[in-house]
Amino acid sequence: MSRRSDIWAWQARRTGWAGALGLVLACAAAGFWWNGNRPLARHVDALQAEAAALRKPATGPKATDPRVELTNFYAMLPLPRETTAVLLRIDAYAAQHGLQLERADQREGQAAGSRITKLEFLLPVRGSYESVRGWLADLADNMPELALEDFRVKRPDIGRAEVEAQVRLALYLRRVE
Repeated sequence: MSRRSDIWAWQARRTGWAGALGLVLACAAAGFWWNGNRPLARHVDALQAEAAALRKPATGPKATDPRVELTNFYAMLPLPRETTAVLLRIDAYAAQHGLQLERADQREGQAAGSRITKLEFLLPVRGSYESVRGWLADLADNMPELALEDFRVKRPDIGRAEVEAQVRLALYLRRVE
């Protein structure tokens, strides 16, 4: 045992303070590597398990009868008497983005034999481009009965942030039979 300690003492004297510092830094680096890579390895394992689970085929519910899906789709559409409420919601979303709708030109269309009535609204809007886009995004996210049919933007003066937009929305209503 004393021979081994003599060898370590001789080695320490030979390397000096630079060797001792190197040994301390090597031990510190090994500790940092061990503590830093173990959590990362666990995270990699978790991600690989998640990826494997996502590769498995879905075992969700069986497809329902298309007639039931179609009936549910028609039930989701508003009735013609709810048109005013829908327009008020459109106006409320515009107000949330600092836009004011001054008027709405309306046109009605209906395909023969269809259970859906389509109302088209032409809405002139003024405001910042970001506000108009945010308003349209809110409509798309929250009002599935609406469809954006046309969107035209014009900036009358290059120095102003305000734009003039023409927005044509289609509102699909359930036809009362």
